[in-house]
Amino acid sequence: MNKKFYLHSLASLALISSGLAYAQQTGTAPSLEGGITASVGTFYAVPTADNESFSATRSLDENGAKHFNVLNNQPGYDWGLDASVGYVFEETANSIELFYRVINTNDSTSFVGVVNNEFDSDAPQAHIDSNITYDLTTFDLMISQFFDVGRHMQLRLLGGLAYVDLKQKQGATFSEPFDIGPTKADDIADTLWQESKFQGWGPRIATDARYEFGPGFGIVGGGSIGYYLGDLKTDSQYVDYDAVEDSLYTNDKNDNHGVINLRANLGIDYVYFFEEDEAISTLGLELGYFIDYYNDAVSSNNYIGQDAYFVGAETYALSYSGPYLNLKGVF
Repeated sequence: MNKKFYLHSLASLALISSGLAYAQQTGTAPSLEGGITASVGTFYAVPTADNESFSATRSLDENGAKHFNVLNNQPGYDWGLDASVGYVFEETANSIELFYRVINTNDSTSFVGVVNNEFDSDAPQAHIDSNITYDLTTFDLMISQFFDVGRHMQLRLLGGLAYVDLKQKQGATFSEPFDIGPTKADDIADTLWQESKFQGWGPRIATDARYEFGPGFGIVGGGSIGYYLGDLKTDSQYVDYDAVEDSLYTNDKNDNHGVINLRANLGIDYVYFFEEDEAISTLGLELGYFIDYYNDAVSSNNYIGQDAYFVGAETYALSYSGPYLNLKGVF
């Protein structure tokens, strides 16, 4: 009897290698019914990068030079969207699939800090407002080969083309009150912001698997590795509203920048098989946890206030992780 399984999962490079070897030794290619595959789901993830500590208090030394004391501004969890559509070729073990992922996060924080180096009750106070955003959009167009491994496990090997559009933007505003005679004028607001953008294309290989341990219930897991080649741009600006000549702007562009992407997930699912006009279709619900890691994917400049200049851009890794829930099916 022909079977339809729809499997959507991700894992590490080690799992890909072991899956390839295992499939070659014990797997047999099934003869599948043709059909459309589709999935839609949500995930609740937190972005993490090493250059997120961006909020700062401003201080002045005895020579009047400005310094920025870094404080934490760490992003929180936010919702994202996963979706896919594909097709299984009739009486083969092959399919094609387009996968889409998007998540946009926006986090802000505020502090009250001292604007000079005299830490006493008479020192002027500054209000520091900081914001950090991440935008991720990615597409994968993958061709796959299915293998049946024993009676309860199905393995899928995939390869194809991947695209990513990744942005990180950080900003801080320093508002310090000042007095003119008996009245207080509007705040003076200095701003410091940076934006990192990366767009790239490249190959991806992957494997995923489902092991059925009870009627309809299964363990799913898998992984992929992708390599993106594209442009990494970094824009940085500091605006000093009480000394415009101290305002700075710089931009860096790294052409043909390479980013390695690793994805992994592990979860459980329930799949319902239903038959109509001698055709078997499936509908399933999958719950699990995923990791999506990009090395050297974001960049930023360091601002040196004493000498008033930006240091050249440095690159940092970025990762997303959190639970996910997918509705999936083959029809």
